[in-house]
Amino acid sequence: MGIIPSGILGPVYNKTGAVVGRKKGKINTVSGLPRKTSKVATAPQSLARNKLGILSEFFCRISPLINAGFKAYKKNGSARNAAHSYNAGHAFITGEDGALKLNYPKLVLSRGSVVAPLVRSVRKINDQIIFEWLAQPQSQYCLSGDKVSFLIVNEDQNGEVRLFMNQAHRDSLSFAIDLELKKAHHTYHCYFCFSSAEGKTTGNSIYVGCIGEGA
Repeated sequence: MGIIPSGILGPVYNKTGAVVGRKKGKINTVSGLPRKTSKVATAPQSLARNKLGILSEFFCRISPLINAGFKAYKKNGSARNAAHSYNAGHAFITGEDGALKLNYPKLVLSRGSVVAPLVRSVRKINDQIIFEWLAQPQSQYCLSGDKVSFLIVNEDQNGEVRLFMNQAHRDSLSFAIDLELKKAHHTYHCYFCFSSAEGKTTGNSIYVGCIGEGA
């Protein structure tokens, strides 16, 4: 049953016959019910659907980072939609087997004006991944109390992720992540992102590097 909570001229939600009302962000929309089709998808359509599925699955696994990093760009949609739109054109490569893969170094997981360190690095020592960065002059968007989030993606485990939100401050200058011994030799893609202390403003995510056998 369709519901009009604000009267006859107001928005509709739920289903009425072949019409569905819903709210997407701050926008009320009305659309028809989807129809089944026997048409075979064209090659471009199949490729677009495949890309959408791969990117959406990855962003879903790191949703706290995506939600924080693209909240200022979501307009009337979702932060995940904003992240997809921004990354879709450069997020993929074709592997040696011809399969579509994420282009990890090119992914942007957060956007904003908080400054990232100019000098940064990541390395593996025994069973630890260690992020390091140097201090730099303070400014409005570069403060010692800025928070840092970290992400490592295990390429050898179907893109298994480990996300550490706001686990260090800018003046910490380093952060270590313990690895499982059986996975210590795997290939990891490493990112970090800086945000303001109160969390209102974020910076551009940084692909710090790839470490492991496939690096």
